[in-house]
Amino acid sequence: MALCANIIFPAQKNTYMLSRLFQQVLALVLLLAPAICPAGPQSHEDAATAFARGEFNSAMAIWDSLATAGDAPSQYHLGRMYHFGAGIPKDMPSAVHWYQKAAEQGHQESQTALAWRYYKGEGVTQDYKDAMHWFTRSAINGNMHAENQLGWMFLHGLGTSKNVDEARKWFQDAARHGHAEAQNNLGWMYLNGEFGVPDSMQAMHWISLAAQQGHPGAQDNLGWMFATGKGTEKTQQRQFTGTKTPPSTVTLQRSSNSAPSITTVLMPPKISKMPGSGSRWRRSRVLLKPSSIWA
Repeated sequence: MALCANIIFPAQKNTYMLSRLFQQVLALVLLLAPAICPAGPQSHEDAATAFARGEFNSAMAIWDSLATAGDAPSQYHLGRMYHFGAGIPKDMPSAVHWYQKAAEQGHQESQTALAWRYYKGEGVTQDYKDAMHWFTRSAINGNMHAENQLGWMFLHGLGTSKNVDEARKWFQDAARHGHAEAQNNLGWMYLNGEFGVPDSMQAMHWISLAAQQGHPGAQDNLGWMFATGKGTEKTQQRQFTGTKTPPSTVTLQRSSNSAPSITTVLMPPKISKMPGSGSRWRRSRVLLKPSSIWA
């Protein structure tokens, strides 16, 4: 019986040979699979992953291919690479070209980015009317940064006739969407009677919301309001540190912005507190400013 156990009969031998042949063919198929069945087309996410790894050439190759095919998000990010010189020489005309392509497809961020280029005259001839056009299209699509900037432009008559009512409308839209600069701008305008009679209660409402988001100008405004009793009873729990001129006497300033990466995540700082009993707002700046993100 032991001798018979080692004997391979003809039928068993054929099965064994077929099994070995199948294994060899399968191994060959798996080896050649990448060439026979290439991977699917690379996506926007593949480009973003490559960019995050610092593989700028790979990211640009993917975005360039997708952008040429008409993909709006890829056109926007390709424009950002040219805009900020991410792995390539900075090229503002090329950035504007791709922003324009995406903006015409309704891409919000591209519309705002393109509007800023016309506003600042970067890569194109400065033109406030064209800036107004693209800010408006982006704002209509719900972009709160564009809404705030439209408020600024209507307030100062840039690219359009000065219109305080329109400025208030756009500042309110942006403020209700949670835009801290718009909240401070709107409160500042109520505080200084830009809409007719000063309204300290409305000013307190909007400036407080901006201050809670860590906006330094709003914190300064709020400290001055508590110190002078504007919109509230004077309180010893929230005191103003240092001397302060009313916001109406402060020179309006423009803000500048640069983005080092394709995706910029802005985290608001915490509201500063001074040691001692109760909260005390640190003195900072009081600014009525245009929107700075994507600038």
